[in-house]
Amino acid sequence: MASVSRRPRVLAVNTDNGVLALIASALQALGCETVTVRLADLNAEGGLLAYVAKLLPDAIVYDVGPPYVENWTRLEGVLASGTVTAPVIVTSTDPQALEAHVQGRVAGLVGKPFEIDALASSVRAALDHHGDPAAASS
Repeated sequence: MASVSRRPRVLAVNTDNGVLALIASALQALGCETVTVRLADLNAEGGLLAYVAKLLPDAIVYDVGPPYVENWTRLEGVLASGTVTAPVIVTSTDPQALEAHVQGRVAGLVGKPFEIDALASSVRAALDHHGDPAAASS
């Protein structure tokens, strides 16, 4: 009996509703189920760990804005907890400020304003490397 495969679920976190809509559109075209949340709303709902535990995303697109290193350090603490197992793709308006910090810790770093194809490719590569649930069947 074959099981129904599901689309990979991607959580996108950003401060801007327009950027979230753009990301959602691109990832839906890629075949993903995309859940978007503004950073302020995420924090009001208990933070990234609580949201990830509830949503169980297959990948996360997370924007790190200014102050870059301080915000990266906060995200790094969440990732170090071991609770977040989904690959994380970081977006930032200043990827050079983060490059040395994120190397080897996230699945991708995409600068903004970004070519949406570059973000989609980064998400696809992360899903392929981590295991795309759409490929699962029994």
